Amino acid sequence: MAALVHEQTASRAPLQQSARRAERLDALAWEKDKHFHGSPMSNNAGPEHGDHGYPTGMMVWLLRAEALAILAASTALFFLLGGDLLIFAVLFFAPDLGFLGYGAGRKVGAVLYNTVHSYALHSVLAVAGVLSGHEILWQVALIFVAHAAFDRSLGYGLKYAAGFRYTHLGTIGASGN
Repeated sequence: MAALVHEQTASRAPLQQSARRAERLDALAWEKDKHFHGSPMSNNAGPEHGDHGYPTGMMVWLLRAEALAILAASTALFFLLGGDLLIFAVLFFAPDLGFLGYGAGRKVGAVLYNTVHSYALHSVLAVAGVLSGHEILWQVALIFVAHAAFDRSLGYGLKYAAGFRYTHLGTIGASGN
């Protein structure tokens, strides 16, 4: 009887070892390639999900083309409504000052950067400017929308708290966009 138990256990051992080895290889592959499975701060960043957590392939190009269209539309609207070239030139890169928030930490930096690069905030500001009759509000809003669209067309998306290089459009840098 003992020989039978030993024989059955011995025959299962290679299968169990193989299964454990496969699990370890899967875990190593996940660690190595986790940027393909989800961005570091996403809710679906795990190998059990089929999506990537951020756009890839043609979706990236579609989002960049959309950003170029928003850049063109906001810039054209600014000048069609009588916006001043000097104001546009001076304020176009002002949203990048949000990068200074990273001096207070990654989370603060991401929040500040995303606030000044959000279309939503600037849409509200533009409407407020039109409704109140304060031209400078809609002008600033259109300039900041143009800037955010410019950044996104280059692949610089909204930031995750994991760090500046982790964006909703993928990882920026040598292994990213």
